[in-house]
Amino acid sequence: MARVKSLEEVQSGAIERVGRVLTGADWQVKLEPRIGWAEPDIVATSPDGRIYIIEVKTDDAPVHTGLLGQLNIWQQAAKAEWPEMVVKPLLLTTKSVDPGLKPLVDRFGLEVVEADSVDELSGRLAGYLKLTTSSDLSGRMRAAGRKPDENGLDAQIPDN
Repeated sequence: MARVKSLEEVQSGAIERVGRVLTGADWQVKLEPRIGWAEPDIVATSPDGRIYIIEVKTDDAPVHTGLLGQLNIWQQAAKAEWPEMVVKPLLLTTKSVDPGLKPLVDRFGLEVVEADSVDELSGRLAGYLKLTTSSDLSGRMRAAGRKPDENGLDAQIPDN
């Protein structure tokens, strides 16, 4: 008989899978880092330099004002740590956010990605952020008859 995973194991596994998806798309990822006194699930830096403070929620608790406030405070801590960077708080959750909380989400500038299950979290985030892995990108470029030149710019592949 298969062992049932604890909520903590499910949460930890989800965080690790999200981290792998981001890393595979050439993002810099830190799992459960410290930013001052804050400890979000993930801090990820996109290839273009945007920093996302990502909180992953997989439990049965509904999204509530305290969680949204926590993300807002973590964003402020990250902006204090990296004042020159664009910092975006993102909630990745298996729960629907109550429409009554939308004004608070908007006021705090939070981004919310909802999934129907833990298994869908990484895919939903990848779609939301329009992630492309290096191998996906080079494959698409080659299919279009292009390759990066020595300066990393898009160059045509010669027809030989």
